Amino acid sequence: MIDVLNLGETDLFRIDGKQQLMVNGNAGDSVKLSNTRVAGIADGEWEQQVEAKIGGVTYDVYEHSTAHVELMVQSGIQLTMH
Repeated sequence: MIDVLNLGETDLFRIDGKQQLMVNGNAGDSVKLSNTRVAGIADGEWEQQVEAKIGGVTYDVYEHSTAHVELMVQSGIQLTMH
């Protein structure tokens, strides 16, 4: 979550008021998604949302329940949640 907060931007890929970060890659690549405690943000969980198609590419969308951030991971990339 710290990467999404530090590297993401609000409404970067779609306009929904959330800070967003996108991960692109190849089949076989992997992303580890964890619930890191961040000062000033209540504990919450990453929840998978409806996939999004942006620029002709399909993304699996994960939203944090309390931080108003989204991570968009290109379909085909393996995601592990901790």
